[in-house]
Amino acid sequence: RSFYNRRLYLTTEVYHAECITDDSYKKLEFLWYTLDDTIELDPVSKKTTKLFIPPKTLKTNKQYRIYVKAKSTIHPEYTATGYTDVVIIPDKLYTRILGGNNRKTPLSRELVLDGSYSYDPDYNSNNIYSPLNYLWSIYYDNKMISEYNGDIITIPGNEYTINGTYTCCLNIYVYSGSILRQDS
Repeated sequence: RSFYNRRLYLTTEVYHAECITDDSYKKLEFLWYTLDDTIELDPVSKKTTKLFIPPKTLKTNKQYRIYVKAKSTIHPEYTATGYTDVVIIPDKLYTRILGGNNRKTPLSRELVLDGSYSYDPDYNSNNIYSPLNYLWSIYYDNKMISEYNGDIITIPGNEYTINGTYTCCLNIYVYSGSILRQDS
């Protein structure tokens, strides 16, 4: 299992049968491949024992079967093929609020809350996830008093008239079909 936005390395090892004593059989070349025509494997590493798959190559929530073939360079009839299944799983969402987590503002001044630096590492126009949705919840005395949508919100001065501590929570979420991913 791996993540959409992270690089992936697959490694193979070859063990020769004890009856193979001629070292000429042990000079091998490798070829990594997949039966999925939409995937282009790294042209250099696909000929080595360690395949590199760049970030954002494989799509989230999909399983891929990746094969490796080892063949003797001297005796081409001496070959072996194996495979591994790779599943790309969704990464978590990251909530970021500019300005820190503790602010003091007079009741008469507007308060700007900016969550635009929150992000979904899996989001890409080629991937299945959509852009982030933002829901701000404002609490006073452990009771929710209002909600706002949007990455950046402005709460007008004098909207709240009670001196005290207000808690502003940002919930970000994305939908992909029936799958909901969120972070607060």
